[in-house]
Amino acid sequence: MLACFQGKMFKMNLQVIKLPQTLSFLLSHEMQLSTATLSFVCSIIEKDPAFTLLIQKSFSEFDSQGRLDCIVKSLGWRHFRDRLVSLYVFRSLYDKYPKTTDLRLVDDLINFEDSFKQFSVDSNSRLMLLAFYVRLFEIDFFNQKKKSINLLSEFKALYDLLSLKNSKSPKIDFLLLLLWHLKNIFGEEEIKSSIKLGINFQDIADRMSLEQKNTFAANCLSYGASISEYELFIHDRV
Repeated sequence: MLACFQGKMFKMNLQVIKLPQTLSFLLSHEMQLSTATLSFVCSIIEKDPAFTLLIQKSFSEFDSQGRLDCIVKSLGWRHFRDRLVSLYVFRSLYDKYPKTTDLRLVDDLINFEDSFKQFSVDSNSRLMLLAFYVRLFEIDFFNQKKKSINLLSEFKALYDLLSLKNSKSPKIDFLLLLLWHLKNIFGEEEIKSSIKLGINFQDIADRMSLEQKNTFAANCLSYGASISEYELFIHDRV
């Protein structure tokens, strides 16, 4: 099970769901929206021949000649990005790539990002990266357990807690992972009370038991491995 509750003691285990490395890099990378950025996106994609071929086939409706720069520039980074994510959601669902992109597969992921964008910096797509991981995790969980879960809704429910801290986070995905753990351990009302007293998230996290801290660290490492963010394995911090 994803979460086993026993009073305030629980255990939840995220699994490594390997996301495409090039797409993960682009979603996590800091970049401003400009013509130079679109050229940068193309240069990164072109280093991955298989990824490039997939785009040329699946985005042919936007350029029949498969010209990567024309596809990216005609759609813009965010629309292009969303359609890329839809390819991998489709593949996870049906074990094959689609012939065309389908934004309906990522509507709720886009809505999730829009809901939290006031708490994130505009220069990266880490909210979409987290939502992408969560969706593939949900699909994999169903395939393995034959049981549906809606993990994305649990992250959506963190809005009220995050709104108590009027600031933007460059790594909003890891902050939401932390809040997800804290809410399940201590309960929403206790966290709200602590925040109103001026206690920050890190101080609240320090109150976790060793077992809870280990679970949190393991889940962060699973997520980090999934998005090819290996610095978590090097540095003894989150």
